[in-house]
Amino acid sequence: MVRINKISSAVLFFSVIFLAIVGMVIGPLALGIEDIGTNIKEQDQNMLVLEERIAKAKEFRAFRAENEKELAKLEKTLVKAEMPLDFINFLEDVSKECQVISSFSPIASPKAEKDSLPSIDFQIVITGNFSSAMKFLKKIESGPYLIQIGNLTIKNEFGDTLEEEGMQQGQVRMDLSLKAYAKKQI
Repeated sequence: MVRINKISSAVLFFSVIFLAIVGMVIGPLALGIEDIGTNIKEQDQNMLVLEERIAKAKEFRAFRAENEKELAKLEKTLVKAEMPLDFINFLEDVSKECQVISSFSPIASPKAEKDSLPSIDFQIVITGNFSSAMKFLKKIESGPYLIQIGNLTIKNEFGDTLEEEGMQQGQVRMDLSLKAYAKKQI
């Protein structure tokens, strides 16, 4: 009986030591394998995302090649945000052609950050006869630039103050806010 107890306790003792050694060696290995499996899953997901991006880039290149002429036309309708000199010259030329007195000033747009397309806002004041002012409006609307006219106010100007401002009887003053869509800066 003592001998069986000694053998049982020796087997039990070595079993506990064996399990402790196995736990110390195999446990970290199992955790390492789990970490490696997680890394492989992440890399597979990253590869799928990259493959999707590559496919979209190829689609975009094909689209751009097919629509090169239309995209070039669209790009010409956008104002250069960093230097809108061509657009301002266009407005000045149209005002001279329509025989109106004009003043242009860029204004801060309250919705600039919310807009999906970049733009430059202008406040424009036109003084001239009504038909010339309307001709100015039609010309800038049908011009080469992509614009949106916001607020438009037309006032019949007459009285003593007209002579001081260089205006004549029967002229109108047109105030408008204009948004010119611009190229995105890269």
